[in-house]
Amino acid sequence: AAIVAGLGVSAPGQAAAASSSSNSVTVASAVQTGVIEASVRLRSTPSNDGEIMKYLQKGDQVQILSQPNSYWYQVKTADGSVGYTSAGDKYISVSSASITTPSAQTGTIKYGVNLRVSPSTSGKIMKRMVASDI
Repeated sequence: AAIVAGLGVSAPGQAAAASSSSNSVTVASAVQTGVIEASVRLRSTPSNDGEIMKYLQKGDQVQILSQPNSYWYQVKTADGSVGYTSAGDKYISVSSASITTPSAQTGTIKYGVNLRVSPSTSGKIMKRMVASDI
């Protein structure tokens, strides 16, 4: 029996999966999207000193690539531009959607593993999984 789990993985290679026999887990990635709430600058670096690449308008959607600190998001715009924008709630609202991608990986749980809400050992544990769970 396969289990589909959204692990908060934002890029291939961030989750490792063991491979082999019967008990398997299909890993799905979580995509974070942002909607611009008020006009905001897209900058080349996560700093007010970064070059202004363009202005994002209210209603624009972006893909959140990372959050280098509590003040900035690295984002990808609809036209493919990658830069940094303010992480302030008045500028952007963020949501997550779990999706299964064609590049999902399959692995076998051989020992106990923590299923977490984010790809970090500091992420909240959703469930402790063992090989007998599957």
